[in-house]
Amino acid sequence: MTNQRDEKLCRHLFEEFSRRFSLSPLKIWCPDNDPNEANNSRIDLAVKTDKELFAIELTSVGPYSGFERDANLSGEVEKRLDRLELGISANEHVSICLPICWGDEITVSRLSRHLSDLMPGVLEELRGQQAIGGQQKTAKRRLEKLTVQFFLVERGFRNKSTFVKLLVDCDLELEKQRLSRFASKLPSKAQKLHNWKARKAKTLLILEDRDLQISNEALVASAVHCAFSNLNLDPDYILYLDASYSDKWTILPILLNGVWDSGLYDCENLQRFWHIKPLVD
Repeated sequence: MTNQRDEKLCRHLFEEFSRRFSLSPLKIWCPDNDPNEANNSRIDLAVKTDKELFAIELTSVGPYSGFERDANLSGEVEKRLDRLELGISANEHVSICLPICWGDEITVSRLSRHLSDLMPGVLEELRGQQAIGGQQKTAKRRLEKLTVQFFLVERGFRNKSTFVKLLVDCDLELEKQRLSRFASKLPSKAQKLHNWKARKAKTLLILEDRDLQISNEALVASAVHCAFSNLNLDPDYILYLDASYSDKWTILPILLNGVWDSGLYDCENLQRFWHIKPLVD
């Protein structure tokens, strides 16, 4: 059976898609003779409009494993702490603010342990965390662009405060590696989409990046183009979903020729919704 989270996300995105193209009414289509059901690989969502059938498949790429991500994060933090040469004394209160992009499994407590290992003998008290924009987040939720404040206190004195800002960035090579992982997941989607195209369904492929905030559109376009270049995969529509902010969805269309459409369309539930076009030959 399909993943409930994937199905819910596909339904939400297709509702926005259908509003853009004035497709109505909508209904979930659950055929008794689904050709994919026998292989336990049913399409994520099939919906019917008043005239057409749409088959929607979601391909998600999440963060690295906890071990890989923690090792990289620890190294980045260590390099920046080494440069700072804080020299904490008994009467200093040091607040370290860490704006950082991370994934589902990195939590505030794990990041706190990194700093504890790097700065032994200093008592760390996590007083709170605040997301950029002023919205409070809990440590167990997925936290991106989070401002974490660590109050490093020795002997209880707080009559002197020092504010230190550490910025841990994802380098370009890591971004390329993460994006290229779409290529390893897409072949399994090809046959499912072909099965539905044979049934005269329009196919919509959603590429969901759950890991990092994409700032380089050319890098995204080239990586996804590379992923499709050697695949016999021809969906009618592609959406690229940058889910680095859980409360701010950004949907970008990527054409196979790497051309971006900059027409902006404001939707009720989304911060940014870019005009969607069918793929071109």
